[in-house]
Amino acid sequence: MNMLERYFAPARGAIREFAGTSAFCEPVDLGLYRRLLPSPFGMPDQALVAIAAFDYLKVAPWPLTRWQEWGAQLKCEWRGNAGWYPVTMAVTKWLPMSAGRYLGYPKLRRRQHQPRASWRRLVSAGRPSRCAATGDAL
Repeated sequence: MNMLERYFAPARGAIREFAGTSAFCEPVDLGLYRRLLPSPFGMPDQALVAIAAFDYLKVAPWPLTRWQEWGAQLKCEWRGNAGWYPVTMAVTKWLPMSAGRYLGYPKLRRRQHQPRASWRRLVSAGRPSRCAATGDAL
């Protein structure tokens, strides 16, 4: 068992308390959506963008400390099965970023969660887009 497995798979779990939110939005720019999906993945019957943000309030054991992360995923198809392709996952600490990369996720270290302009275009394209989780305009 290496260090990352030891700290992220302890008997009681590494994440003891967290707060988070998620939303599902229909993209308004299907061309951009298609370009963001790598070639092995196909377009789903209904294109959706999932956006989630988490604040991991209590984590253990040391050296884990509180961190935040957000991510965006695109609904896709692969070999006839529906799934989610994680396009980006920003985290505020080095250790969770490294562990996520070890597990195959596209984690980036960021001090603040600032979505790129292309993500805002994907879900809004300069006009209001309805968010499935809240019904609020983005």
